[in-house]
Amino acid sequence: MRVINMLGITRRSRFEHLHQTPDAPLDHTRHVVIALLLFAFLLALGTAGYVLIEGWGPMDGLYMTVITIATVGYGEVHEISQSGQVFTVILILLGVGFFLYVFGNLAQFVVEGRIRVILGRRKLTNKLTSLKIIMLFADTEGLAEFCQDSLSRGI
Repeated sequence: MRVINMLGITRRSRFEHLHQTPDAPLDHTRHVVIALLLFAFLLALGTAGYVLIEGWGPMDGLYMTVITIATVGYGEVHEISQSGQVFTVILILLGVGFFLYVFGNLAQFVVEGRIRVILGRRKLTNKLTSLKIIMLFADTEGLAEFCQDSLSRGI
């Protein structure tokens, strides 16, 4: 054991697992829920905005909101007032921000998953290497004790 301690190989604490961060799938699930709620909020906000500002019906407001958020640019359903144009600009910025949030989380999910695979392999390799070192020194210590016992007995 002295040789193992000299190499800096230490035993992990039994309570180490209590200090680890929560699992990633739970975190990603939270981001998906947030994205869905943001999308529903944008649809409701846009529809209500066009209904209140322009006096359109809910279907026209929803249609205008979807083509605005998706930045399709089919053109206005009806003539739009100056306050409606300002609202549309705000809605476009919110929609672009929403899609940046979604794509950012998607990229984070892919990169973190790849990093976890790489780190998982590295951690496994390190554990196997440590196990080999421990087995080697445990075997060597056992052999040394056997030789000392044999020599002291005169065998």
